[in-house]
Order: sequence, then C-alpha cells, then structure tokens
Amino acid sequence: EIDRQQTDLLVTVNHEFRTPLTSINGHVELLLDGTAGELPPSAFDMLRTIERNGVKLQSLIDATFTASRLTEMEDERQRSPVGVTDLVARAVSTVEPRAVSREVALTVEYGAADLQILADGTQLERALENLIDNAVKFTEPGGQVTVAVSGSAAEGEAIVCIADSGMGIPADDL
Repeated sequence: EIDRQQTDLLVTVNHEFRTPLTSINGHVELLLDGTAGELPPSAFDMLRTIERNGVKLQSLIDATFTASRLTEMEDERQRSPVGVTDLVARAVSTVEPRAVSREVALTVEYGAADLQILADGTQLERALENLIDNAVKFTEPGGQVTVAVSGSAAEGEAIVCIADSGMGIPADDL
C-alpha cells in the first residue's frame, strides 16, 4: 500500500512539474528558432543556458518517475529478442522530422546487420529516441548527428554510439 501511494505521489508530482516545464522549454525553443524575430547574441547565450537547464530538469523529473515505474514494473518487464537494426531505424525515424526542421543531417551506420539482443524493446527504443533527440536538439543547423550500430551476434551484444557536432556537455555538468 505504501509503495502504491508513493508511486501515485510521484506520478502526480511528475505531471505537475512536467506541464509548466514543457511550456517553458517549448517557448525557449521557439525563441531560439527565431519564431519571435531576431534576438541579440547575448539573448541566445542566456536562452541556451535556460534550454540546457530545462533539459536537465526534465531529465531529473523523468529519471525520478522512471525509477518509481521500474520498481513497480520489475515483475512485468518483458525481455524478448529484439532486432537492433529495426529498433534503431524506428528511433531515428521518430526523431528525423526534428532533424529536418533544424537542418541537421541525421545518418545511421549499421556495422552489424540483423543483430538480435534480449531486451525490453519498448524501453530501449524510448531511451534511444531520447538520446538521438537530444543530439539533434543541441546541434546547430548544418551540423551532423550520426548513429552507429555495432556489436556481436554471437555474444548477443549491441553497441549504439550517438555522435554529434553539437556544443557538447559543459565541463561543469559532466
């Protein structure tokens, strides 16, 4: 009962934080994209700081919620054979419209074909979408995001590397 109440509280708090934060992040993105007109260069630096910290706060909120859900779902988690090529292709296709609108080249390199791993495909796809989306979001127009897949079918292991030409993570935040 206590676990259920804790989960219910986290769901409520998550929703209450997420709603205004989504609005803040959306408006910052519109400002950075020039929707509100031309801004002075100093405003871009401030908006990028707001954007970076908004993303960080969103990640903390998501992590808190995910941790509570994972505890709750421990027995429900479904691990099954997952085709990594298809999984990566779906994640990339979900993020591709943002890449196109931001004029960021998004490419995929498959070093391992037909690679299968045992995993929770839904959760893994969500994680890949988030990582690829962040790479696109923090890459300047004209930049590049590359998703490279490698691994060993014999060992049931996959490595997905997401690289971008974006600003990177500030040393203080590493």
